[in-house]
Parts: sequence; C-alpha cells; structure tokens
Amino acid sequence: GLVRCWLVAIDDAVVGAYYGFHYRHRAYAYLGGFDPDYAEESPGAILIGHAIAEAAREGAREFDFLRGQESYKYGWGAVDQWTMRKVWTRSMAQ
Repeated sequence: GLVRCWLVAIDDAVVGAYYGFHYRHRAYAYLGGFDPDYAEESPGAILIGHAIAEAAREGAREFDFLRGQESYKYGWGAVDQWTMRKVWTRSMAQ
C-alpha cells in the first residue's frame, strides 16, 4: 500500500510516468518523467495533478516533492523545508 505508480498514455503509447509513495497521511513524489516528443501535451503536469488529487482523496494532508529546487515544484505551491542529518559515530577506546 505504500507505492503509487501512475502512467499517462496517448494513442496507446505511454508518454509519462509518476512513481511515488503514500505513508501516514503524507504523499511523497519520488520520480517522474515524460517523453519529450509530447511536451506540449504536458504529461508531467497531468501526472502531478493526478497524484496530488489522488493523495488528497486518500487522506494525505501533505504532498512532499522531496529534495531539489526545480521550478515546476514551486508552480504547484511547494515551499522549501530544510532537513537535518545527524551522524552518530562510536569513539574508539584509548
């Protein structure tokens, strides 16, 4: 139940794909792409819109585009949220 995979097809040809996750009322957009020959039809935007709508329908309260500051994310209302990384190491006995 975690994985979401959406495809968009035109004339029986898959021209775009979206791969993401849904966990604990939050949707995560992991990977997407489209055939550049169909860029004018906006398959990427269609897929993101569908993924957001489905996430909301399934009860998601947030849609996370994950890392990266690609401009298309901000067009959907994304805001930067910084993450922190903590590394634990073991000290060697002297």
